[in-house]
Formats: sequence, C-alpha cells, structure tokens
Amino acid sequence: MNLHLNEWLNDLCGFPYQCYYQFIYNETRYTIYIRWRESDPWTADLITDFEEVDENWVELEIPFLREGQLNEVKKEAINCANMYLEKIDHDRH
Repeated sequence: MNLHLNEWLNDLCGFPYQCYYQFIYNETRYTIYIRWRESDPWTADLITDFEEVDENWVELEIPFLREGQLNEVKKEAINCANMYLEKIDHDRH
C-alpha cells in the first residue's frame, strides 16, 4: 500500500469501503483507518506503526455517520485523533 503523509488513500471499489490517512505527531507516524461494512455506521481507528508487526490500534469515537457522509467521517476522524493524542500528551505531563 502506498500511503503518503497528510493525504487520504481511498479504497471504495469493494466492501468494506476503506480509507487511510497517515500523519506524524511528536515524531511518531500514525494512520487513521476508517471503514464502512455494507451497513451504517462508519468506524474509525487510530493505528501506531501501521506497517510494523506490533501495530497498536485505538478505536476513535466518531459520531454515527452514514455511507454518503465520507467527507464528514474524515473530518471527524482527524478531529478525534488529534483530541486523543493531545489528551495522551496532557496525561503524560
């Protein structure tokens, strides 16, 4: 899979629909993974070290969004990931 930083990779040709977004936060690479499995709602996860064997997945709590709301899902997933990472940073200090 060819992921580029700060760009969505969309795989919407079959089920499940899947989208990936990689970014770096505090020198760590993260991937947001969203999917839709032939029924609502979309789900989202934040993954650390996506291409490593020991990847770490955290479910993101996005609102209930339907199939046709992909742009909203992407925005919500990025917002939730940022809030999660900021909370982790705050709790460490």
